[in-house]
Amino acid sequence: MIQSIIVIEPDPLVRMDLMGALQDGHVDAILSECATVSDATPLVLQAKGPVTVFVNSSLMPQLEPATQHAIIQSRGKIICVGDARPTVVPITILEKPFTTPMIMDALSNGAHGRPVSRPEVRT
Repeated sequence: MIQSIIVIEPDPLVRMDLMGALQDGHVDAILSECATVSDATPLVLQAKGPVTVFVNSSLMPQLEPATQHAIIQSRGKIICVGDARPTVVPITILEKPFTTPMIMDALSNGAHGRPVSRPEVRT
């Protein structure tokens, strides 16, 4: 089955950054982008394989329990983008500012309930 990745982000620049990183990372998935949770919900519920959702932390309260359940049941994951600490479990937190390696780490491993670590910069 093909994985679906849905980016739910109201800020068009952040949404474009996330989509660009996913496309550049050669992610083998159906990629979709939405500005609102209501636009993304039908995509989640109609997906035929695992669904991973990158959702802005301010929109987490709008992610209905049935939608959350559908994501988890699909063997997908919820990746919360931002600083908030939502109570949805399991969840991966991708803090801003993020990098492409952080996005790829969130997809592959994901530190459930903990922020994805920022890479160390040594000079």
